[in-house]
Amino acid sequence: MFDDLAKTIDLINTKRAAPNFLLALVICCYIEYWGRLVNGIAKDDSENCFNEFFDRLGSCYQQQRRQSSCDIYKDIRCGLVHSYVTSKSAKIKFKGGKCGVVFNPSTKEYTLHIERYFHDFKNAVDRYISELENGSGLDKMEKALKYKSILV
Repeated sequence: MFDDLAKTIDLINTKRAAPNFLLALVICCYIEYWGRLVNGIAKDDSENCFNEFFDRLGSCYQQQRRQSSCDIYKDIRCGLVHSYVTSKSAKIKFKGGKCGVVFNPSTKEYTLHIERYFHDFKNAVDRYISELENGSGLDKMEKALKYKSILV
């Protein structure tokens, strides 16, 4: 998963460039998936799963999500997943940003910084895996994966 994302991000420096919307979409989907593992939810409740893991990306993500004038799940995740566009105006950049997702309440515009978003997502996954290795959350992860196909 990480290698595929990193290889795609590396396309930024090529003539064809990287597919910025696709990268944003994939990261959003992965965030929801990892939220399912954390919450022990096999299906449904997508918003709760997305928000749970999105908050694990760091305090700046928590602050962005809690702004009253934005709904990152609906505006970004659902827009990208269901329509391949964001529900509110958004810029998707590769470089920069102290936070991977930033909402400006005065302009009602989002800015996504793909490299930062990916980096913070990867760190959140690494922290979650460390929790699992220490025995925390294994029961919920197993519940989320119960009856799921295993790819070999």
